[in-house]
Amino acid sequence: MRPWRSSCTTSTAPSRPESDIACRALGPAGQALYEAACLAENAGLRGEHDAARGTLQGLLATPALQGSRNAGTRQWLLTSIAEVEELAGRPAAAEAAYREALKAVRSGYLLLALSDFLLRQGRPDEVAGLLAREPRSDAVLLRLASARPRAANAASGPRDSPEAEELRARFEAAALRPGTTTAHAREEAIFALDVQGDAARALALARANVGLQREPIDLLLLARAAVAARDDAARREVRALMKTVGLRDARIDAIL
Repeated sequence: MRPWRSSCTTSTAPSRPESDIACRALGPAGQALYEAACLAENAGLRGEHDAARGTLQGLLATPALQGSRNAGTRQWLLTSIAEVEELAGRPAAAEAAYREALKAVRSGYLLLALSDFLLRQGRPDEVAGLLAREPRSDAVLLRLASARPRAANAASGPRDSPEAEELRARFEAAALRPGTTTAHAREEAIFALDVQGDAARALALARANVGLQREPIDLLLLARAAVAARDDAARREVRALMKTVGLRDARIDAIL
């Protein structure tokens, strides 16, 4: 996660003035680079993709950021460029940026973002290798389970992968603790949709999730669940939410 995200892009809608105000507050605090990157990310979310990319590439070319000491900074700028390219509907450019980011520094956030990209592109076979050495967190297990279709078994019917079985057990254990169901609504919605094929449950969870967080991945998940459930009202809900938060996302437009 980029350093400015918690204070800027998730707390307010990118279309609202206070979102950019939050970004600009980083400048006087001595974080001009983060200020510019935060503003660029907001612009990308609003659909100003070329401007956002140009700003981020300009930051990336800053002489002070060259060299191994700043590899981490270059990585999150490249990851931001990749995400802007995804919003713009340019998968080839997005993948190129993701791969450049991997050359700089491998991080959990980057590996998950690239895994999600590969899954959306219909390339699940590449996910296992990408995450092979990562700790088996819920997020990693979810991508691995989503990448491995339920194995067909002539005798007993479809059988979940070991990752799916482990993740289900974790969700069931978490459900016994008060307040954890909504806290994991995004992950459980993805699990229901991509692993279990339960569109109705996925839609209910995705709806609960957007009540808590409205990043592009959350609205994209709601759109995918709405389409899978063949729910026209939910499709309209997604469009209304995109308008409310000021999000322009070519991936969502393509499936709605």
